[in-house]
Amino acid sequence: MRVAIFVSAILLFVLAVALLPMSGPAEAVTKSGEPIVVRSAHGVAPTVQALEASLRRRGVSTVVKVEQSASATPATLVLFADPHHTADASARALDALDLPLRALVYMEGDFVSIAYDDPKALSKRHGLSADEAAAAGRAVAAVVAEAAGS
Repeated sequence: MRVAIFVSAILLFVLAVALLPMSGPAEAVTKSGEPIVVRSAHGVAPTVQALEASLRRRGVSTVVKVEQSASATPATLVLFADPHHTADASARALDALDLPLRALVYMEGDFVSIAYDDPKALSKRHGLSADEAAAAGRAVAAVVAEAAGS
């Protein structure tokens, strides 16, 4: 049951993205277990707006936005979830460490980036199959690539 609940949360994107044409891969930087970082073609605020719009088109809601204005560099943390599956996330208390999903839009030097947890690492932690993890990775990458303008 725990796997089914987590699959419904993280793989929501798979259903939404399945019929969309995939663009070329976004520039992503990652090491095993570390967040994936994709460079954006926009500023922080426009990237956050594009990320939220990309999520909305797929039926995913922004749960909360945390603007980290006290930071020396602009950054916004966006937590998002499928509103139809948020109640299911409470089935296993430890799932709350990863759900709702989140992305950080931040400026570092002259560049704006979007960072998010590698869905494969999250899937492994929650016992999903390799196919489910790969599908989740492609879906989340498509959302982020759209928001980043790549």
